[in-house]
Amino acid sequence: MTKQEKEIKTIKNRSITIKLSDADCERISKKAGLGGQTVSELLENFIGDLISGTYTNGSDERDRANQWYDRCWFSWTENTLLQYLLELDYDVEEYNKHIEEFLENNKEADIKKEIEKCQKWLKNMQELKGE
Repeated sequence: MTKQEKEIKTIKNRSITIKLSDADCERISKKAGLGGQTVSELLENFIGDLISGTYTNGSDERDRANQWYDRCWFSWTENTLLQYLLELDYDVEEYNKHIEEFLENNKEADIKKEIEKCQKWLKNMQELKGE
């Protein structure tokens, strides 16, 4: 069984709450409708391209989605423990092993705050997965 086939078996409805104005709800509905999609389908496609997910629309679309991400303010973060663990593809559930290494390279870090960020991220990921 391929990696994609394994991932496809885990596809299910997920609940994600986002904050939008009424006007933005109308705009995103219109944008999705213009492409013959629901808002969920539009977001599924965008997310797939952004993360090179189970399904994507092609390499150009992945490149554009990542260009958008790289240009947005939220991609310009200072060094955080969470960022460090995720970029190095460490298992966040075992981040304690890597705290010392992070602290050596980031002497100014508030470790309590960094751990709270990691725990918040992990909780959110578990909720998305339905755990």
